Amino acid sequence: MKFYRVTADFDMSANSDLEVKEFLNLDNALCEAAYQVNEFINCIPYSGELDEEDTDWEDSEHEIFRFYGVSISGEDFVTVRVSEVTFEDMNWGVKNE
Repeated sequence: MKFYRVTADFDMSANSDLEVKEFLNLDNALCEAAYQVNEFINCIPYSGELDEEDTDWEDSEHEIFRFYGVSISGEDFVTVRVSEVTFEDMNWGVKNE
Protein backbone atom coordinates (compact mmCIF):
# COMPACT_ATOMS: atom_id res chain seq x y z
CA MET A 1 0.00 0.00 0.00
CA LYS A 2 1.32 3.44 -0.94
CA PHE A 3 0.90 6.74 0.80
CA TYR A 4 2.37 10.23 0.53
CA ARG A 5 4.61 11.81 3.15
CA VAL A 6 4.91 15.57 3.50
CA THR A 7 7.91 16.88 5.41
CA ALA A 8 8.51 20.53 6.18
CA ASP A 9 11.85 21.26 7.83
CA PHE A 10 11.88 24.84 9.14
CA ASP A 11 15.16 26.45 10.16
CA MET A 12 14.11 29.92 11.23
CA SER A 13 16.19 32.58 12.96
CA ALA A 14 13.85 32.34 15.97
CA ASN A 15 13.40 28.55 16.12
CA SER A 16 13.46 25.26 14.21
CA ASP A 17 10.67 22.80 13.57
CA LEU A 18 10.06 19.60 11.64
CA GLU A 19 6.52 18.80 10.48
CA VAL A 20 5.77 15.31 9.11
CA LYS A 21 2.32 14.31 7.88
CA GLU A 22 1.14 11.36 5.81
CA PHE A 23 -1.76 11.11 3.38
CA LEU A 24 -3.42 8.40 1.32
CA ASN A 25 -4.51 10.97 -1.29
CA LEU A 26 -1.85 12.78 -3.36
CA ASP A 27 -4.00 15.89 -3.81
CA ASN A 28 -4.30 16.26 -0.04
CA ALA A 29 -0.54 15.87 0.35
CA LEU A 30 0.11 18.55 -2.28
CA CYS A 31 -2.36 20.89 -0.53
CA GLU A 32 -0.51 20.36 2.75
CA ALA A 33 2.82 21.09 1.02
CA ALA A 34 1.41 24.35 -0.40
CA TYR A 35 0.12 25.24 3.07
CA GLN A 36 3.59 24.66 4.58
CA VAL A 37 5.23 26.85 1.90
CA ASN A 38 2.74 29.63 2.73
CA GLU A 39 3.40 29.17 6.45
CA PHE A 40 7.10 29.69 5.80
CA ILE A 41 6.49 32.85 3.79
CA ASN A 42 4.14 34.18 6.49
CA CYS A 43 6.73 33.51 9.22
CA ILE A 44 9.56 35.40 7.53
CA PRO A 45 10.17 38.54 9.59
CA TYR A 46 9.57 41.98 8.12
CA SER A 47 8.57 41.77 4.47
CA GLY A 48 8.15 38.00 4.09
CA GLU A 49 10.24 38.17 0.97
CA LEU A 50 12.02 35.18 -0.56
CA ASP A 51 15.52 35.28 -1.99
CA GLU A 52 14.53 34.35 -5.54
CA GLU A 53 18.08 33.41 -6.50
CA ASP A 54 18.47 30.81 -3.73
CA THR A 55 14.86 29.63 -3.52
CA ASP A 56 14.24 26.52 -5.61
CA TRP A 57 11.14 24.61 -6.74
CA GLU A 58 12.43 21.32 -8.02
CA ASP A 59 10.96 17.87 -8.50
CA SER A 60 13.17 14.81 -8.70
CA GLU A 61 12.71 11.15 -9.44
CA HIS A 62 12.56 10.48 -5.67
CA GLU A 63 10.18 13.30 -4.77
CA ILE A 64 6.86 14.37 -6.22
CA PHE A 65 7.30 17.93 -4.93
CA ARG A 66 10.26 19.81 -3.44
CA PHE A 67 10.56 23.42 -2.33
CA TYR A 68 13.72 24.92 -0.81
CA GLY A 69 13.00 28.42 0.46
CA VAL A 70 15.41 31.08 1.69
CA SER A 71 14.38 34.45 3.10
CA ILE A 72 15.85 37.61 1.61
CA SER A 73 17.81 38.09 4.86
CA GLY A 74 19.40 34.65 4.42
CA GLU A 75 18.51 33.76 8.02
CA ASP A 76 15.38 31.66 7.46
CA PHE A 77 15.17 28.39 5.52
CA VAL A 78 12.65 25.66 4.78
CA THR A 79 12.61 22.45 2.78
CA VAL A 80 9.16 21.07 1.95
CA ARG A 81 8.93 17.66 0.29
CA VAL A 82 6.23 15.27 -0.87
CA SER A 83 7.37 11.73 -1.49
CA GLU A 84 5.61 8.45 -2.23
CA VAL A 85 6.15 5.79 0.42
CA THR A 86 5.23 2.12 0.57
CA PHE A 87 4.29 0.40 3.80
CA GLU A 88 7.24 -1.96 4.20
CA ASP A 89 5.46 -4.62 6.24
CA MET A 90 3.15 -5.20 3.26
CA ASN A 91 6.17 -6.81 1.57
CA TRP A 92 7.09 -9.19 4.40
CA GLY A 93 4.23 -11.64 4.01
CA VAL A 94 3.55 -11.72 7.76
CA LYS A 95 -0.12 -11.42 8.64
CA ASN A 96 -1.15 -9.16 11.47
CA GLU A 97 -3.56 -10.84 13.83
